[in-house]
Amino acid sequence: MRLSPYHIIENRQSTRSALPRKFVYVDYRLIGTHELPRAVNTTVVYDSMLRQGYNGPAISVFFPDDDAALSQVVDGSLLPLGYGQVGVADGHNRLEALRLLDMQGRLQSPYVPVQLIPAHDPELICRIHIDDPAKEPLPLSVVESCFAEPMNVIPVINSCFAAKLTDGSWVRVRDAQPDIAVATLLAD
Repeated sequence: MRLSPYHIIENRQSTRSALPRKFVYVDYRLIGTHELPRAVNTTVVYDSMLRQGYNGPAISVFFPDDDAALSQVVDGSLLPLGYGQVGVADGHNRLEALRLLDMQGRLQSPYVPVQLIPAHDPELICRIHIDDPAKEPLPLSVVESCFAEPMNVIPVINSCFAAKLTDGSWVRVRDAQPDIAVATLLAD
């Protein structure tokens, strides 16, 4: 098993994020999902990864049911997981781009760095609908129920997880986390 080293780059509003910094490696194939990626966005991410490697926000994942396991995880460690023991909060297009790269034999290893977030802490994370901000988001338990098996997605959903900044404002999770650069993720 080969883990590609990464480094963190402060970007967007990451220096004002109230999110804990916890980056770990997981097998991307075992990350549960609840939403289909957008083909046009996946293409942009895929093309970017081909040009410059993995350079951007990490895929944000969380533990279903509660955040208790988060405190047990060591930053930078490899999480041995079964399918759906973590689920994607933000990064569906990045996850799909990795899958496409792997199918083409361009990924060196399926183990990628992700950021663990406390999705069950309403003081740090909330969910909003992108299509209609006034619409009530689905309960987190409905999202988590999709993680049980691959491609068990909620049809026609376009929501995101938002993270709190130190000034009390809320931004999309990817805008509250630093970028990561993984220079050796792709095969030559």
